[in-house]
Amino acid sequence: LAILARLRALIFSAYESEELNANMHFILEGDLNQIDRVVAKCERLFTSPIPPAMSRHGMRSIVLWLAALPVVLAASMPPVLNALWCSTTAYIYVGIDELGVQVEQPFQILPLWQLCHIATLAVEEAISSPMLPLPIKSSAAVPYPTGNNPSSPGLPFEDVEYLD
Repeated sequence: LAILARLRALIFSAYESEELNANMHFILEGDLNQIDRVVAKCERLFTSPIPPAMSRHGMRSIVLWLAALPVVLAASMPPVLNALWCSTTAYIYVGIDELGVQVEQPFQILPLWQLCHIATLAVEEAISSPMLPLPIKSSAAVPYPTGNNPSSPGLPFEDVEYLD
């Protein structure tokens, strides 16, 4: 939220100093509003409680089912195959339960803090970097050096002139 407030302040100061026209200010402000809505939805997801009884009930049901499985399969297959089949089934169902726990609490598992830190650094770098030249089609523009000069490596868009 602090980054959004800082971006809004920078956009407004650029608008006040007439470095940014009204249309671009409106578009950027709309984009910041969309980002703000996404942040609010993520915070709502993060703060909504998950009932612990739901996870406990699911795990107890799986344990009961897995405990009864060898008894049911004992008459239909040899003991070694019964043990192998029950172990495989237990591995699969307990894994599915663990995936369910991870889906319920994604913020404890996903590296979101690291991603937010990287995004913050990228935004700060973009804000502090100087403006790059804009390509234009005009005879009044001063062109950058092209590949015709042996001392310059050449640019990929040699027919475009740039305004400094």
